[in-house]
Amino acid sequence: MNFKLGSNEIGGKKAFIVAEVAQAHDGSLGYAYSFIDAALKSGVDAVKFQAHFANYESTMNEPFRVKFSYQDKSRYDYWKRMEFTKGQWINIKKYTESKGLVFLCTPFSNFAVDLLNSIGVVGWKIGSAEVSEKWLIDKIIKTKKPIIFSTGMSQISDIDSLYSNLKGHNIKFGILHCHSIYPTPIDKIVINKIQEYNERYKVPVGLSDHSGSIWPSIYAIANNAKIIEVHIKLNDLAFGPDTSSSLSVSQIKEIIKARDAFYEMENSVNKSKLSIDLINNKKIFSRSVALDANYKKGTKIEKDMILMKKPGTGIPENDIAEIVGKTLSKDYDSYYLLERSHISNI
Repeated sequence: MNFKLGSNEIGGKKAFIVAEVAQAHDGSLGYAYSFIDAALKSGVDAVKFQAHFANYESTMNEPFRVKFSYQDKSRYDYWKRMEFTKGQWINIKKYTESKGLVFLCTPFSNFAVDLLNSIGVVGWKIGSAEVSEKWLIDKIIKTKKPIIFSTGMSQISDIDSLYSNLKGHNIKFGILHCHSIYPTPIDKIVINKIQEYNERYKVPVGLSDHSGSIWPSIYAIANNAKIIEVHIKLNDLAFGPDTSSSLSVSQIKEIIKARDAFYEMENSVNKSKLSIDLINNKKIFSRSVALDANYKKGTKIEKDMILMKKPGTGIPENDIAEIVGKTLSKDYDSYYLLERSHISNI
């Protein structure tokens, strides 16, 4: 069940790659734009942000997942500092799309859904913690736009329930296997889940990776992942809780190179006729008729005088029978192939 995000086919032959910014911009609009530029340089297909609005999703009771902030007394304060206005989101989306990238953004409240829908997002990314949040899912379903959701904090029953809900409303969607551990140890990433989900749900399946390594994404693509989401960082010293789970531009480029190479190999055409390059190579490595010594004009060619030497641009082995018994029409130099012009009556 492939679907479109903008002009991109999700579930097609080439994996769709998303650079996740999340809160790595640390509330700075300038940094948000820098991440878009970095994503473009890396070669991804889409940039994803998160839309947090403290008044609509958090309270003072919410604890920090990682206590990292030097300026926020509470998680609520942090979300408040991460907020962008509607006008700022409009400009972020415009800038992203002006670079030829798909703009994606995860909503964490009904307010965020309404705002993002009003600025024309082409689809939704739902985090794994929100998979079982029916109030939010129902709001998103009403937009009729395609959805990609992660499974890291979901039981199989949660995934089955959302699958049935989306199918029942004829919503196009994809599923991302992930582990909500930051960073995720390599031995915790069970790539065979991709095949399991492929067989169970028959929709585009991929990986949302938090390992800080390129290998899970590359291995996932080799195992038929159709969507890859990785966190992006500007450098290894970047501030924030997700830096160790994120990839640099150069690392993401390696994933893109692997994706494109796999695509080329998987979709190369096995032609019945050899290509021009292979034909030319075959001529170089094949053999043609030569004689075993220098011979004078008038010499009769005997079978035991014939050798087969490179390249294959002269008389082929199949024509030996018509050469044997003929005479040389001119002197022959054994450093060269025998040519038809050397032979009388041929």
